[in-house]
Amino acid sequence: MDFEYHYTEEQERFRQEVRAWLDANLPQDMERPGEPRGLDRAAWEQRKYFRRKLGEKGWLAPTGPEEWGGGGLSLDHALILREELGGRGLRWFLEEQSASLRAVLQQRGTQEQKRGYLFAISRGQATIWSLSREPGAEPDAGNLGIQARRDGDDHILNGSELFAGQGMGPDYLWTLALTDPDAPSHQATATFLVPAGLKGISIQTPNSLLPGEAHRVTFDNVVVPPRSLLGEEGEGWSLMQAIPAEAVAE
Repeated sequence: MDFEYHYTEEQERFRQEVRAWLDANLPQDMERPGEPRGLDRAAWEQRKYFRRKLGEKGWLAPTGPEEWGGGGLSLDHALILREELGGRGLRWFLEEQSASLRAVLQQRGTQEQKRGYLFAISRGQATIWSLSREPGAEPDAGNLGIQARRDGDDHILNGSELFAGQGMGPDYLWTLALTDPDAPSHQATATFLVPAGLKGISIQTPNSLLPGEAHRVTFDNVVVPPRSLLGEEGEGWSLMQAIPAEAVAE
């Protein structure tokens, strides 16, 4: 009995389309680059340009809605895309934190947030750094390094944490903050998509980025506008565990 999955002719045609596009658009010095580290600014700019081209095809968010910059593809097509990018050392372009963030925005984002964030992320127009946490780790509100308090409609963020992400610097910081120290851990946090250029944010980057190293981000009375809050207060941890649709295909 044959238990091996067999792609359809249409899916194989899509594979050939992906291969042909990569042959035509991938710069020679990016062939099989592996996960990038230690790159200078010129090399990062080249990769950002290529990421935007992938985004224009909808291939950074292959199963996402086309109206929000995604590819509108099936899970099988997304798997083919991941296989072809992986075969050339390019799978890191489909970074998991951006995929999880897109899932949160699609499920819980307001229309304003989808217009302002989702399209740009799906098209590779925004660099996201996210809180560096162990996969599957249980929430411990007492160990969170960032606190958020209400100030009218805004939130004020203070504290510091380690963030992981690609590139020379982020456009947005996907942040988890303690909002209610008296609540159970699963209900004590909120998650924010914070513009990295806000006053009071400072970033310390290791001199030599090695695998596993992260950036220390400090918040000093940072005023975060309402549109940065994703979902509701108390949902922070659960929202940061969102599983992107593409992951189901693996």
